[in-house]
Amino acid sequence: MRTGYKTLGLWGAVALFLLSGCTSDGDGPEPVDNIIEFDVPSVVLGEPEELSRAQRLDVLPAGEVFGVSGYCVPLSGGEDPKPDYNAAGAYWTAKNRNSIADVMWNQPIKFDGTKCVYRDAEGTTYYHPAHWYISAGSTHADPADFRYTFIAWHPYDGDYFTPAEKGAVGTPQIGFTMPFNPGDNGELDPTKVKDAMVAQTVDRLRNVDNIGTVPLRFRHILCGLRFQINNFNTSQEVIVHSLALSGSFYRSATISFAGTSPVVVVKGDETIGGGDEGEGAEEPEIDDTPGIDEDDMYSGTFRFLSEDDSSDDVTVVPNSGIIAGATPGSDGHSDGVAVLLLPHFEGETDRSYLGRSKRIHIKYTFEGKEGDKTIDFTLNRRPVAGTLYTVNLNFVGNQLMVTFTDDANNSWSWDEVETGDNTIK
Repeated sequence: MRTGYKTLGLWGAVALFLLSGCTSDGDGPEPVDNIIEFDVPSVVLGEPEELSRAQRLDVLPAGEVFGVSGYCVPLSGGEDPKPDYNAAGAYWTAKNRNSIADVMWNQPIKFDGTKCVYRDAEGTTYYHPAHWYISAGSTHADPADFRYTFIAWHPYDGDYFTPAEKGAVGTPQIGFTMPFNPGDNGELDPTKVKDAMVAQTVDRLRNVDNIGTVPLRFRHILCGLRFQINNFNTSQEVIVHSLALSGSFYRSATISFAGTSPVVVVKGDETIGGGDEGEGAEEPEIDDTPGIDEDDMYSGTFRFLSEDDSSDDVTVVPNSGIIAGATPGSDGHSDGVAVLLLPHFEGETDRSYLGRSKRIHIKYTFEGKEGDKTIDFTLNRRPVAGTLYTVNLNFVGNQLMVTFTDDANNSWSWDEVETGDNTIK
């Protein structure tokens, strides 16, 4: 994991900032009444929040590190911009276009389980805490009226998030990239992707109700997908030998903080050619239509059960169900193995919300006969970030039916499967 940048700001009448963080934990005296402290981070569990929980993280675990940038005093316009203290009390939506990370930039913050501290993941580097403004330079502006905005991201890992360059002026944006190379990756590990979240707190005054801590509510930008094998037959068991999901998936996004909450814009969704193809099509490839940036997509196969390892075989007895990868002894209903995907929220008309050319591949034995089936994967509901979706592979008589359930136990299927050839062969 990347270590943080140890940057010390200026302190005085013309200071822009002093870095940074949560609480001082012992490397020298600090004016405690003026330190910017962060509250224990919270995690929004879904959109809407009644969805039971997000994939992977519903709380920030102890020892995790997240990044923060902070903004307060915008720059003036013109050829020689300077800190505009008279505009520091403006609301974020009015001043973000001239903003600069004057309070802190790309600051690693560690949650130790009870509080936030200014240390890196290894706990070896101490960062001097950031401070609220107490001076407005030569102006008559009152620092008590200054409004602060903080943006945060997790994980603090250069493989995922890329903040704007230090000293960048304008509406803050950070880049996000999935940890896979563009183009064909072959075999993909569904457990490799870390949960990714962003947070934004706007228009925070130095002291609110005599409480100086800054709240951060993280929101997920990925959604989870797992598989459950259900055997609705009364006498025959089902043995699943391999289970995989292949396709081309969204790889990158930009998160904008222009408003009061983050907006995720997925790249590659308007320009990628083609859609989900019919059964029997070639394995998915990145479309090479001119003008398409292949860096915005990755393709490959997420394998949930390996056909090369018979110990991965899953036996589902009659009238029962097992989630792929469920912890042994959990009666088959733990979270199991899920893949985290970057969903596209707007603009799609061909149901390619999670990617293109998606297919489910399953090999099984039923009634003593081996079967091998490929099912085109089309999600006809817009996915919600922070939600864990379950693909139910239902063995019913001599049919293999596919349905979805979400965290709130809503269930649906898609037309392409219902009207296709579902006979177990």
